[in-house]
Amino acid sequence: MASGAFTAGSHAARSAVAQQVKTIHPALTIHDFRMTPKSDERTNLIFDVVLPVDLANEKQAVKKQIEKIAKEIDPTYRCVITFDFDYTSK
Repeated sequence: MASGAFTAGSHAARSAVAQQVKTIHPALTIHDFRMTPKSDERTNLIFDVVLPVDLANEKQAVKKQIEKIAKEIDPTYRCVITFDFDYTSK
């Protein structure tokens, strides 16, 4: 399988994270999702989160909440998050 291919496992992980992120704030979305297993004890989830500009000051709190959600889905998950800001949201 080609490197970076979207597998059934990564699709399930992406769906679970995307669904749970909405519980933090309904406008949050994720994209560019990748999984990189490092060992049996750690899998990096690398993705971007689109954050409404009115939550810009809450970026670290949102990051911690997402990390907690990921660990609840699978204790081996570690998040590497890049935040993008949605300046078009109201």
